[in-house]
Parts: sequence; C-alpha cells; structure tokens
Amino acid sequence: MKRFNMLHWAAFILIIIALLWLTISYYSLRVIPSYAFLVLFSGVFLLILAEYRRSKKK
Repeated sequence: MKRFNMLHWAAFILIIIALLWLTISYYSLRVIPSYAFLVLFSGVFLLILAEYRRSKKK
C-alpha cells in the first residue's frame, strides 16, 4: 500500500502554497491576507481527511 495518495499530495501542495503566500505577502506588503489562511486551513483539513481515510482502510 502506498504511503501517500493524491489527497495527501493535494494537501501538501496547498499548505506549501499558503505558507509561501503568507511569507511573501507579509514581507512585501506588511499585510497578511485572509485568503491565505483559508487556503492553509483547507490544506490542513485535506491532510486530516486523507489520514482519516487511510486509517479507516487498515
């Protein structure tokens, strides 16, 4: 069984994009956009969902 499925990869990509977005916007604009937090939380939610589905299959 594979360790990571597509849901894991989607969650990791969303989290990385959100963290980069937060970092760049903070250092360039000194403002933290609320949409970046939304993307970050959706990535964390997808990661939790993927782990839950993986543990349920065992």
